[in-house]
Amino acid sequence: MRGSATRGFVFDTQAEAIASGREKLISAGGGELSVHGRNGRVRSKDTLGGGNDPNPPRDREH
Repeated sequence: MRGSATRGFVFDTQAEAIASGREKLISAGGGELSVHGRNGRVRSKDTLGGGNDPNPPRDREH
């Protein structure tokens, strides 16, 4: 953990954690959700909450 950070949320499944992360990002105005595997590598990324980028990247995952 970084600095004096504490563990904020604990979930039983990764699906629950992803759903919670999606809700929090959308309510905060959007952002990028990155899902990491047990080995620490990024499994998937998703940009949520829209935005006003006139040339958004093409999503090849979904």
